[in-house]
Amino acid sequence: MEVDKKTMKQLGVRVPKNVKLFYTETDKEYQFSFTVKKVGKRGHEVG
Repeated sequence: MEVDKKTMKQLGVRVPKNVKLFYTETDKEYQFSFTVKKVGKRGHEVG
């Protein structure tokens, strides 16, 4: 299921706007899927 940001705020987790969160009941852990590329300070991509 997809976790909404209100629930995450109640849990005390800050969520950037570009990050989608999925919560798997079986594993009991959050999976973060980033929709944007991470860019380093000097503008190069961070793998």
